[in-house]
Parts: sequence; C-alpha cells; structure tokens
Amino acid sequence: MRYLIAILLMTLSFSAFSGTTTCDGCASYVARAKSLGAGTHYVVDRTAGVVVKYNVVRRCEGSRCVYEATSMPVEQAVRDYVNYVKQNGNKPINLGPGQGYPNNGYELVEYPQMNPAVNDYLINHASSIVNDIKRFLSALGPSLQFDASVFPMTVLVVMSDGSTALFQWNKDLGRWDRVKGQTKDSSGNIVPETLADVAPPGTTTVYYFSGNMTNYIYLISRLHMLGVTFRGDAGSAGTPIVCVTDPETGQVICRAG
Repeated sequence: MRYLIAILLMTLSFSAFSGTTTCDGCASYVARAKSLGAGTHYVVDRTAGVVVKYNVVRRCEGSRCVYEATSMPVEQAVRDYVNYVKQNGNKPINLGPGQGYPNNGYELVEYPQMNPAVNDYLINHASSIVNDIKRFLSALGPSLQFDASVFPMTVLVVMSDGSTALFQWNKDLGRWDRVKGQTKDSSGNIVPETLADVAPPGTTTVYYFSGNMTNYIYLISRLHMLGVTFRGDAGSAGTPIVCVTDPETGQVICRAG
C-alpha cells in the first residue's frame, strides 16, 4: 500500500495555486497555463476577448517530470461577463464642459482632483453600464476562481475639446478609475504623466499637432513642467515635437521635428 501511495504522489502533483492570468495575443494559451504549474487556471486574452480554462497536473516518471494541461469548460457566468466587456468596453461617453470637469486631457492629468468629478458623472450618466457590470460580477459568485479584475470594464471619456481618457470600473471600490497612460489630447498624443512617459528609453516619441495651437501650447508647458530639456527652437503647432532619452545620462531631450 505504501508503495502504491508513493507511486501516486510521484505521478500526480498538485499545487494550491489556482486563478486567472493574462496572455494577450500570445502564441499558446496551453503553454501559458503550464508555465503557472499545477492547478486550475483561467487564461484571458484581453486583445481577442477570449477566456479559456485548463487543469494542469505534474506527472513524473523517475526523475523526469512534465506538466500536462487538460481543457475544461468555462462557466456560463464567466463567458457572459467576458462577452459583455468585449462588446461594450471602451464605449465613448461625452463629458460636458465646466462644472468642475476637465476640458482637455492635460487638465485631467495635471489636476487629479478632477477624477472624482468624472467618476460622479459616469455613475450618473452611465448608470445602465454600472448596473449591468454589477449584475455580471455578482453572477460570478465567490465559488468561481475567475478574477474579473484582469479583464475590467472600461469606458472612453470624451472631453469637450475632443481629448479622450480611458476609465475602468473598480469592482472593489465601486467607482471609475482613470487608466494611467491612456489619456490623449485631441490631436491623438498620449499626455505624459511623468518624465519617463515622455520618451521611454530606447524609443523615439513624436508628438503631432496638425496645426492645433492649443494642444501645442499645453504639451510644451507639460514638458517644461516635467523637466524636459529642449534643443534648439521648440517649433510651432505646424511641426511635430520629437523626444528621446539619452541612453548615457537618462536626460529626456526634445526638439522640433
């Protein structure tokens, strides 16, 4: 009997880990599940809006062990939630001017105290989305190990000048939070939040304005505020701004393109 138990323990080895992971646009969901070790794993591809589920076991023959994954059916409640987010995520919601709301993306990033006002607006003007997402989240229930936070519900807030910002539903706090690094001005430029955002090391970031003087002025002001070094003339709204990070000094340098 002891011999049989020992063989069984060597053949099948489970871990306590079970949960949800992401694999956006990856080559193999199975490989991703196996990389997590033994357990039951949901794998979510947020790009494709796909969720799959695997039971992974560790099998050993002598000193050689491998992980094997068996596909499992995804619960209806999980599929319903993912399909809802996939079909309704990033829905544009227009934000009116004034009343403490940001008029553009630069104001929203520079004054974080405006975020609660945007949350209140969304709570009141996107109540159907809030009610729907709460219903789908409630249906998941505590018995399922699917973590909905890896595939959150998002809406696209459109400010009065055409700037946009992505907000996602915080299921734990019951509010809309702005997604960092996803606020754009009306010319389509990402509004940098920190100096590192201006031009990540190893990359060249080009800001275009298409003659939009307002965005040009706001960005130049934002770059100065973050401590960017300008080389030569900053140009005008008719020319782009090109920014790089010096690999040796780490200094962020911008110039007219």
